[in-house]
Amino acid sequence: MDIILKKVEDLIPYFQNPRVISDQAVNEVAKSFTNHGIQQVICIDEDNVIVAGHTRLLAAKKLGIKEVPCSIYKDSADKINAYRLADNKVGEYSQWEQDFLDAELNALKETNTEIAGFNLDANDSLYENLDDMIESDVDLDSVGYGAGELTNQLPLMFYFEKEDRDEVMNKLESLRDEKDLQTKSNAILYLVRNVK
Repeated sequence: MDIILKKVEDLIPYFQNPRVISDQAVNEVAKSFTNHGIQQVICIDEDNVIVAGHTRLLAAKKLGIKEVPCSIYKDSADKINAYRLADNKVGEYSQWEQDFLDAELNALKETNTEIAGFNLDANDSLYENLDDMIESDVDLDSVGYGAGELTNQLPLMFYFEKEDRDEVMNKLESLRDEKDLQTKSNAILYLVRNVK
């Protein structure tokens, strides 16, 4: 793959880009650029239309960067569009290995290293204390399943502001550990099935 520098002003966003890009995503990529430089190219076609990297382009513009590294994908329009969709989709199939992630984040927190996309000072409490909403004598056997037992698992997505998301995740992890549940999904089921 050949990498060439292109002027930001010459790059053209794809007119039907199906990915919704939030201001937060742009800000976090800009933070990453500031901390680490640009380590990923923007993929474009032969007409300078972006195939993959719309958020990187917006982050570069936000920072006033004039040139960005690009790779040119030379193929049919159908193949290019297929890659454009695949590039946005495949990341959805990955999940974090939470114990490893926690270890990495804790190590970086100790060195005061900033990490784009993560809030290392998340508040541990919810605005509304979830513990106050549930019964204390719940039958734990009625709560969920272990991930290893699943054969037809389906995703369930919620959208939160970053700070709220961190609070919810911390609370679910606390409940999981306190009730000796296997996963945070179990903790959600515990709450849902036992709300007063």
